[in-house]
Amino acid sequence: MDNSLDILYAEDCEEDFSLFLDAFHENGFSLSVKRVNNGQELVDYFLQENPLLPKLIISDLNMPRKNGFEAVREIRGASLLIKTPIIIFSHSATTENIRMSYDLGVNSFIQKPLSYQGHLECVKNIHNFWFRLAQLP
Repeated sequence: MDNSLDILYAEDCEEDFSLFLDAFHENGFSLSVKRVNNGQELVDYFLQENPLLPKLIISDLNMPRKNGFEAVREIRGASLLIKTPIIIFSHSATTENIRMSYDLGVNSFIQKPLSYQGHLECVKNIHNFWFRLAQLP
């Protein structure tokens, strides 16, 4: 059993998650990715006994039960996760959403691309920065 988790991704839209995974695999990346379906599941993931701590958290904003803002607020309040990088990956890239995301302590806000080619490039950039250039805790 693998005892590591590279990316924990909170995404309620099956199509958006599939696009991300397809782009991830087409780029040849082999990191472990776990999906949760909404912000509540993201928070609940860390409440289970001995969860695998991800190297990177990616979250959509607009999700049922608990949105990305609410989930990030709770995650940033947990001492074990204070240094875990969080990316908001959303179609809702308004000035207010971007400002609020950074105010809550996210490390990056990325607008979801509209095309598959855009997803390929975006996923490649996420991987190259967070898993090649950046030194993660």
